[in-house]
Amino acid sequence: MGLFDHLTESLVVDLSRIRGISTLFRSLIDEQSAGAPGAPVLRGAIMTQLLVHMLRELAARSDADLAWLRALKDPRLGQAIDRIMADPFAQHTGMSPAEFRSRPA
Repeated sequence: MGLFDHLTESLVVDLSRIRGISTLFRSLIDEQSAGAPGAPVLRGAIMTQLLVHMLRELAARSDADLAWLRALKDPRLGQAIDRIMADPFAQHTGMSPAEFRSRPA
């Protein structure tokens, strides 16, 4: 399960204040045009980095509607979500659905 697989809408975030962001975008463009061996893997890694920066910026905004991202601040819930994201089709135990629902957003 990739981070990009479940995006349902475009993300628009100003990343200009992040140091080195233009280098990441340049690297992504270079990898896209070069077609060198391993380019898809490297492009995926760069895109993941960019997405993490975007999510950090969105989470820092007071008007962001990212309850699922705020939930990651709960250590137990964050660990459960990490395990689910790592292997979404596995049988997961540790927190019942009722415990998930009872956690504050």
